[in-house]
Amino acid sequence: MTLGGLALAVGILVDEATVTVENIHTHLGNKRGLALAAYEATSETIGPRLLAMLCVLAVFIPAFS
Repeated sequence: MTLGGLALAVGILVDEATVTVENIHTHLGNKRGLALAAYEATSETIGPRLLAMLCVLAVFIPAFS
């Protein structure tokens, strides 16, 4: 069960990183600088990524009590 939970957590981290990198790539395609593209891309996706992580944490909280 522990390995399954770790696999799930790592999968979610990889998924969030993929979303961020793809969004940065989209901003770079719009002829923006690297720093500006990274800032705008992460600021656009921080809300949905945070909510997704909170949902995952809400599932695992009962296991700790």
